[in-house]
This record gives sequence, C-alpha cells and structure tokens, in this order.
Amino acid sequence: MAANQTKEKRNGERRFNIIDLFIIIVVLLCVVGIYFRSQIAEWVGVEKSLEEYSISFEVSEIRYTSGKYIAPGNEVYIQNSGMYLGTIEGNCTILPSEMYVENSNGDQLAVNYPKDTRVDVTGQVKCMGIAKADGFYLNGTYPLSPGTTVNVYTEMLNFSFTITDIVKNSD
Repeated sequence: MAANQTKEKRNGERRFNIIDLFIIIVVLLCVVGIYFRSQIAEWVGVEKSLEEYSISFEVSEIRYTSGKYIAPGNEVYIQNSGMYLGTIEGNCTILPSEMYVENSNGDQLAVNYPKDTRVDVTGQVKCMGIAKADGFYLNGTYPLSPGTTVNVYTEMLNFSFTITDIVKNSD
C-alpha cells in the first residue's frame, strides 16, 4: 500500500520542465522589449532634439461661459490620442464672435453676437517639438500645421481650435 501512495504522490507533483523554462524566457524577453521600446526615442535622439515652440490658436463661437476655462497655465491634451500638447501661456483674448449677414443690398456685413452668448478666444500654447523639412512635429511624432483644426481638452473643457501659427521660442 505504501508503493501506491508514493506513486500517487509523484503523479500529483508538478516538476520543472522545458515548457516552464520556455515560458520564463518569453516573459523576460517581453520585459526587455518593453524597456527597449521606451528608450528607443532617446537613443535615436528625438527627445534630445526637441525644442520649445509656441502654437497660436483661435477658438471660434464657444459659449461665453466656456471662455474663462481657456486660461494661462492650463494643460492641453489632444482628444483622440491623449497626447500632451502643452500649456496655455500668456493672456488669452476673448472677444464677441462675429457672424456675417447679408443686408438688403446683398453686401456681407460683420455683426457681433449679442453680449453673453458666443465668444472667440485666441491664445498660445507652449509645447515641445521638432521642425523638419516636411513640417512641425509635436513631441517629434505628431504632425501639426497652421490651418489645422485640433480637438483638445483641458481639465475643465473639451473644445476645438484652429492653429494660426507655429513659432520657435527664442532661447
């Protein structure tokens, strides 16, 4: 009866084998791969060549109550990727939005929205990027150019702005 108990005990034991070794090696290779992927941008020199830029923007026809949430010091992120865009700097200008109407002669006239309805906001975002021959790249990877409309968010507000200019900050 002792022989049967010993045989049953051996069958229930788990022993280290070649499959276990293979699994451990694969897990270690995954960890090393993740480390190399996170460091590759630095090794290639992308992060070292990033420079500070100011992106001028315009937000059109937002509610007048939303304008106060586009303020200096707010961090801005791109909506579809969550990528950090930069920090709003300087003073933002908030003006009543204009709409164009046609008068009885057929001429286009600029008319401001009534007070406490719609406003336009202009300002600048300080960011890091690279200017290449084919354009500006935010953080070295995300292409941006004047005339582009970007969906962004801050801690308090989701909105879209149009880039009006991208200028390298002087040292």
